[in-house]
Amino acid sequence: MTRSELTAAVWDELPKTRYLLGRRRVDRLIERTLKRWPVPVLYQCDAAQTNVVGQRLARSIERQETAEYGMGFIASVLLAAIIGEIVKILIRRWLENRTEMLEALA
Repeated sequence: MTRSELTAAVWDELPKTRYLLGRRRVDRLIERTLKRWPVPVLYQCDAAQTNVVGQRLARSIERQETAEYGMGFIASVLLAAIIGEIVKILIRRWLENRTEMLEALA
């Protein structure tokens, strides 16, 4: 699976609220998440630990995005929800098939 295929698959799995942010911005969030995907850390984690790492990654990306673009409360809540869903989808894919994820990350 290529990175663009993974990005499209994640977009398809996101809830309909994804349209409020738009395809370009969501794709950028997915790309940012993939660039920061902590492969060495996740190799050492079980499923529960992977979820904790994912939550921290989501918060980090959310802080970075908010600092970079600045936004109001409602937009921040929507952004946090979408980032959280992106990370959940990617974690599920990681736990199901690491090889496929590694191909997309390469």
